[in-house]
Amino acid sequence: MLCLCGSLHGQTKRRVRAADLPSWPTTEVEFDRSLAEIERQANERLRDGENDHLVAYILQSSQFTSEPKIEPAISALEFVRSMPSGQRAGYLAGRLQTPPVRLPGDVLRRMDAFLRTKPRDDADERIPYFHGLVAGRGKPYLIAAYMRTMRFLYQKESGQQLNRPPVDLYQERGYASDTQVEANFAVWTALSVLHLIEPRLAANRILIVGPGLDLAPRTGFLDLFPPQSYQPFAIADALLALGMSAPERMLVHSLDINPVVVRFLQGFPGRNKKTISLVSGLRRVQLSGDFQDYFRNLGRKIGEETALDLPAPLASHLGKSIVVRPDVAHNITAEQFNIVTERYDTSPAYDLVVATNILVYFNEQELRLALANISSMLRPGGYLLHNELRPEIETIARELGLVAVQARTIQISAGAGKPLLDSFVIHRRAGP
Repeated sequence: MLCLCGSLHGQTKRRVRAADLPSWPTTEVEFDRSLAEIERQANERLRDGENDHLVAYILQSSQFTSEPKIEPAISALEFVRSMPSGQRAGYLAGRLQTPPVRLPGDVLRRMDAFLRTKPRDDADERIPYFHGLVAGRGKPYLIAAYMRTMRFLYQKESGQQLNRPPVDLYQERGYASDTQVEANFAVWTALSVLHLIEPRLAANRILIVGPGLDLAPRTGFLDLFPPQSYQPFAIADALLALGMSAPERMLVHSLDINPVVVRFLQGFPGRNKKTISLVSGLRRVQLSGDFQDYFRNLGRKIGEETALDLPAPLASHLGKSIVVRPDVAHNITAEQFNIVTERYDTSPAYDLVVATNILVYFNEQELRLALANISSMLRPGGYLLHNELRPEIETIARELGLVAVQARTIQISAGAGKPLLDSFVIHRRAGP
């Protein structure tokens, strides 16, 4: 953190105060009470999110058992549909705390295998981490986590959201840290558009909110490599490739509520070999030509590209490793931070803030707080880039002086059944 702290001298994070939002319709006492409740819920959602990853790991990892992998979404459909209809309604409404039916045998076998596993120094580092989450509470804890995770997945995948918009589910689910290489294509496209809009824009001070870590995503999980974070490196590479920054001027700082994500990024510059391994989640033939071009060039401006030896099941996927240069790695920093309830004093005046796959978790009150905090950390004329197309975000952002200047939806792949799409929205903070 030494490099960033030197560049942000005099700026410290602090809790938001009512005076920071003069238009907020409440007293200071009520504001503090609301903030305390948001913080309490954030801690619960952080725990729930890690338990979601725990369940995804147990269902999909090949490190502790030879049992066939289980796709979480398919497991959710099979589990819920095995229930009598009356019990199913109670379960989906969250009223049942014990399983109304026996868990699938393949799930129970994987749970037992995980609990029998003894973490070793040479084993997957995920094993001791997830064993720490269980902390001696055994199978009842795993079953409760499985039930809660399956409830969300069933409602999302089946379209049965109990008469609520799909986005409402994310405003109640645990905070997920999972990330994939594909998630950075929209950011690259947005930065390319931004470069066309303002060719002389220098983006040297960059803030990433929620960079993510592929600890155990709920689908497409690969445990061939240790957990990795991609976005800070992909954004650094994009800015250098577009000529929007230079290695000696660029600072990429990440904020994440999850300490596991922060520890990865803080520890990366000290590694003997600063390597990130990139594997596409989809087969090459499914991916658009534009995405394949993006992947081919990804990483060349921040380090040295090396071949990646993929096993036979992944031979049709795109893959490579990047050994990141020390000068780039040391300018990528991180800090634990709740973007809804915290901000910096004084403003770091970032040129660019990137917040993808984050705003979907926030209700309207949380959105107002998060966007106000982001706006306070941007310089006048700086840009916010996100990928949430909810109309209320544009309304709130406009009230805060963050004017939308561009929005697009892009296709990453045609997919097996439906296309894989992502979006981006660019806002500019009012000012010269």
